[in-house]
Amino acid sequence: MIPVWMSLVQIYLDAVTHQVITNEELAYVAGNQDRFDRTELKLTARLEQLIGAGNISVGTRCLTEQKTLKPIKPNCLNLLMLM
Repeated sequence: MIPVWMSLVQIYLDAVTHQVITNEELAYVAGNQDRFDRTELKLTARLEQLIGAGNISVGTRCLTEQKTLKPIKPNCLNLLMLM
């Protein structure tokens, strides 16, 4: 679930920075589009373009030792189980 303080701008910046958008963030965007203003609707259109072009993946993020977020690779869960 997306925290109440999460905004579309924060979701967009996180998605562009980490090149990953989570299913929860997509659900927030889809569920709140009727409340977005014109600027936010343009952000959702840009997100759609970036996802469609393959620049942003839909998935999950995992924390590394440096506490930064990165896209999960297919073997990331296996690596986490070994730690």
